[in-house]
Order: sequence, then structure tokens, then C-alpha cells
Amino acid sequence: MAIPGIFIYYCYRYDKAINGILYSIMGFLGLLAGYFIWIVQAMFNKHAWPVSIFADTGMVLFVFLWSLRYAEFQTLWQGIFYDKDLMEPAI
Repeated sequence: MAIPGIFIYYCYRYDKAINGILYSIMGFLGLLAGYFIWIVQAMFNKHAWPVSIFADTGMVLFVFLWSLRYAEFQTLWQGIFYDKDLMEPAI
């Protein structure tokens, strides 16, 4: 659960930088969709598959497609946005 949490928090920081909320929501919806697909495949398969195969893939895929739609892919994935909490020292 650490990796999905870190990724959703990264999306939240990006949302804060661009004054939006959609990337963290898309990451969370992708995580839920991945969990749902994992539950469905677990009902029909004899052997269990790791949940991270579905949950992490769904989460990254949702955010990836959303960033491509709004032409923010380079900014999001290279981390070249202004983050006030990281750029300014805490006093």
C-alpha cells in the first residue's frame, strides 16, 4: 500500500501546483478500478494474483491517459512544476 499512497500524494502535490483536483481523483479512481478488476479475476481464477498488478497499473494508466488528454504529460512525469512546500525552506 505504500507505492499507491506515494503516487496519489504526488498527484495531489501536482494538483496543488496547478490549482486543480483532477489528478489525485483520477489516481484514486484508477486504484479503485484496479481493485475491482482484481476482485473479479479472483472470483474466476483458481490461483491468486498479486493485487499490485491490477491496482498499480490501473492507477498509473488513469493518470497517464488524463495527462495525455490535457497535454501535461511532460510536466507531470518529469516533475518540472513549482511545488511551494519543496522549493521554499521551512522557517
